[in-house]
Amino acid sequence: NAKSAFKKLVEAFFGLRNIHPMDIDDLTGGPGARFALANLLDKRIAYVAEAEAERENGRKKPLSSKSLKKLQGDDLIKGEKKGVQIPAVFRSFCIVIIDTNDPPKFTDLSAGFRLRLRPIRFPFRFVDRKEMVEGCPANWKLKDANIMDRVITPTELSGLFNLLLKRAPGLMKTREVSQAEGAWDVYQGQVNPLHEFCEKFITRVEPDGSIATSSSMLFEKYVEYCRLLSIAPERDQTFYKYLSKYSGLRHGGKELDSRYTAKMLGSDGRFRGYDSLTFEEVPFNIMVKNLQVGVEDA
Repeated sequence: NAKSAFKKLVEAFFGLRNIHPMDIDDLTGGPGARFALANLLDKRIAYVAEAEAERENGRKKPLSSKSLKKLQGDDLIKGEKKGVQIPAVFRSFCIVIIDTNDPPKFTDLSAGFRLRLRPIRFPFRFVDRKEMVEGCPANWKLKDANIMDRVITPTELSGLFNLLLKRAPGLMKTREVSQAEGAWDVYQGQVNPLHEFCEKFITRVEPDGSIATSSSMLFEKYVEYCRLLSIAPERDQTFYKYLSKYSGLRHGGKELDSRYTAKMLGSDGRFRGYDSLTFEEVPFNIMVKNLQVGVEDA
């Protein structure tokens, strides 16, 4: 999906000497954080490549955002160097870029932290010519093996720099980079897509025994949701297991009435759907339309 190409562009534009590679643990209170921050002195970019969310009992473990907030704010940074008694104290002016297919979960959900986050979606999948067949998804694009040879030329990098200069007066006036509307919601969906899908598009109702929501339809919608967020969906059995649990979530500390967890069985006795759940088609279609902006017309 071109994340590697983006990384090469960042390296060419800022220069390798101005970039420091890091692990996600170094920025979230891991064992190496004590010495890692000192390496960011006079750097422009802290680049975390292929970050993976840490899991505990199968669930994403929330990570500390304390160091990230300091690096993106006006706080002084204290970094220690091995063998050096006097710590490095400095104010950071580097940008933290986290490259990941598995977005981490953070402990801080405050408005201040949300405003520091600038999610960049990579919605396209670049494929070989033989895969570009009629009827392929709208976000599939033809791969260009030589794209970087043209993108990181002095002329192209100069043009990119001129675009930034054009934006500079407005940025200097407001001193902030705007965040796309709904960016935090999209990120939360990527962090925990199964939970977010259920919370946004599935409603628990009291069943009347006559109408049930198809389980296969819900799974198809969930897969489409994940595809638009550029993340891998869970397997169907994992989805159904979570959905069965979700349909009987606790309410007010007590288990919901068993009627709310009722299931519909087909003529063969196999599970076919839920008569305690309904799918919210309208908000789902609005979400699809919003996420497809700039994809189908690109």
